[in-house]
Amino acid sequence: YRILPVILENKKIFEQGKSDVELKAALLTMHQTNLVHLDIKPDNIAFSRYFNKWIFLDFGFSDFID
Repeated sequence: YRILPVILENKKIFEQGKSDVELKAALLTMHQTNLVHLDIKPDNIAFSRYFNKWIFLDFGFSDFID
């Protein structure tokens, strides 16, 4: 989780306030299900108006670990 504040700062999305909490929760959920994104970067983070929250995109490099 140490890289997340850097990504968020570079993306300039702290305006939403809950963005870091939402993304940390998403990471925790992914890791609890043994899913690793493997390509977290500013371009793969977006605000979903449909879900009204910040989300991770592009799971093309993601993988499940044992």
